[in-house]
Amino acid sequence: MRWPFVVTCAACGRINFDPLPGPDAAPRCDPSAPFTSVTALDELNSPVDGQGGVRLTSDELVAMWHTTRMGSPYTLYMAMRTSRFVPFDPPFDTTIPGFFPSLSADRLTLVFDDFVDLKVATRMIDAEPFGTSTKLPVVNTSAQEVASLLDASETLLYFTRSAATQDMFVADWPPTMEKPIAELNSAVDYESSPTISADGLTIYYAQRAATATQADIWTARRASKDVPFEQPSRVADVSSPDEDSPDWLSPDNCRLYIESRRGASVDYRLYVAERQP
Repeated sequence: MRWPFVVTCAACGRINFDPLPGPDAAPRCDPSAPFTSVTALDELNSPVDGQGGVRLTSDELVAMWHTTRMGSPYTLYMAMRTSRFVPFDPPFDTTIPGFFPSLSADRLTLVFDDFVDLKVATRMIDAEPFGTSTKLPVVNTSAQEVASLLDASETLLYFTRSAATQDMFVADWPPTMEKPIAELNSAVDYESSPTISADGLTIYYAQRAATATQADIWTARRASKDVPFEQPSRVADVSSPDEDSPDWLSPDNCRLYIESRRGASVDYRLYVAERQP
């Protein structure tokens, strides 16, 4: 199978040479303001099947996520669009079985999990399918490692490990060492799906209390990438009474893509929460 061909800029990782704002451009929102809307990504969601782990390219023109269709096993799907302000084109199945895909900026490296271990696959050009995947070194253990996310600098890999509880970890990329995000992990609660901002100073994640039946979205900030995160807080404007989890944050911190079982949904659906200018 050949993938739909998309012109890319190898030096910048952007698609179709979409112009970026200048270095002095004002942000499109106040990154500290509440999210004011949560919208379902209907063109990506299957009406009857589950989906999650949506991640985008930095220009938000390509989305990749895991989903099951008509009872088939979970595979990684992809969809594209010509502008952030229009819906995605119809999605297509990459035929890669797995969860939580994270693409490098040049789209030649894919990190994901098989619900047990973290894996990596590569390709020579982005018009071709990925090659055979292999397990990542260092970060895989006898526990369950899932929900990996490459940071914007592609020097760090964030992920979740499930053992007695769920905890969040960060490793260098490619992995040679790892460490827990100790200041946010709880000994009794469950923390998962770390979603980091482009500057590395803000993190969103899912937390489920040991006595709760669903997870909420939490956030924390830090002054620099060299210090621990400060006291976290629940993101009330995005969390619902049902299960919620973050997946990806836009580079300007204005849009948080999430998965949720909110409303009448019996399984996860994809949404985007947005801060207005």
